[in-house]
Amino acid sequence: MPEVYCRNSNVRLVFSNICIQRVRTSEWEQVLEGLYAGREPVEITYSGLYYSQFDESSADICISMAERLPVAALAEPQHAMAFAKLLEEDLRDPHAYLERAENEGCHLYLHYVGQAQEYAVIAKDAAIRS
Repeated sequence: MPEVYCRNSNVRLVFSNICIQRVRTSEWEQVLEGLYAGREPVEITYSGLYYSQFDESSADICISMAERLPVAALAEPQHAMAFAKLLEEDLRDPHAYLERAENEGCHLYLHYVGQAQEYAVIAKDAAIRS
């Protein structure tokens, strides 16, 4: 997927300004159907899906920005909200879980919603189709 690298902030911007209308999830893939800027239909497909905080109830969530990070970044203090959601999964060792995902070639796609909410997706790849 093409992404924009912002060198001064060290951010890899994947997409921005998308409101989710529907979420479809299978065992290894998740598709977010939505509208870009409130008018252009788009589909974001995460393949090699390892973990996602989106589900069918995520319709009407508007993502201001999504960035690609190393999986281990989810455990950093600035992402405590998204990491807390992972801890709700009752994993025996969440840090080992993240390390295993990174070793399997996954990336962390972190989605920013509103002023403070974050939604994490851990997957091998992401693609946008409009």
